[in-house]
Amino acid sequence: MGSLRDDIDLAADWAARTLAAEGYVTDRSWASLREVDRFLDRSTKRGHIRRRSLLAEHAPTLLFGLVAYVGTVLCQQLGGQWVLDDDTPDGELTMAVALPSGTQVHPAVWVLDRIRNGDRAAVAAEAGALRDREPVSAA
Repeated sequence: MGSLRDDIDLAADWAARTLAAEGYVTDRSWASLREVDRFLDRSTKRGHIRRRSLLAEHAPTLLFGLVAYVGTVLCQQLGGQWVLDDDTPDGELTMAVALPSGTQVHPAVWVLDRIRNGDRAAVAAEAGALRDREPVSAA
């Protein structure tokens, strides 16, 4: 395996292609985060991954890919940067996206909360709330 940064890019791309092959829109837009929620709705139930789901078939690779995809969307849409530590054994869980305002978010927490709590912790809703409170510089 390469660096965590390289792994994020590869995993986000793979997850996007894998979901797109199943009919989900994964164009790195804000709306695509609703597609992540829709995929997780179909792949989980009551805090557990469904046995014969695509997520179960490809976990933990697809799970990491979803986290990487969510973070990549945040980076692209809000001008964020990944904050990574290649030297920690749980770097995949502690990786964060730092936004220009100084806010840091942890996509792994968002995705895992979504699995545990269902639509009460929707990734798209978290992202929308973040987008609404973050200043966006004019391009």
